[in-house]
Amino acid sequence: MIYSVNISSQADKDIRAIYEYIALSLMSPENANAQLSRLEERINNLDNLPKRFPKYKNDIRFMPVDNYLVFYTVDDNSKDVSVLRVMYGKRDIENTL
Repeated sequence: MIYSVNISSQADKDIRAIYEYIALSLMSPENANAQLSRLEERINNLDNLPKRFPKYKNDIRFMPVDNYLVFYTVDDNSKDVSVLRVMYGKRDIENTL
């Protein structure tokens, strides 16, 4: 079953911040581009079998991508996946999400 994948404005900000941190703070634009590509590829792959990843709490699921976690919800009625946040895995997720 194919779902439509939608990225929230907050998740988009998260992805941009990850890219900027790696490219500018760590001075590694090549790694930033590679990380961005991996995140985009994995997020886009949520269009097929989005429930294969575990639930975090309630109806929010998470998918690990390297050192990051992608948090999302699945709506079976509308066949939509909504990406809510993309966060560093060692961050205080409970208080941030």
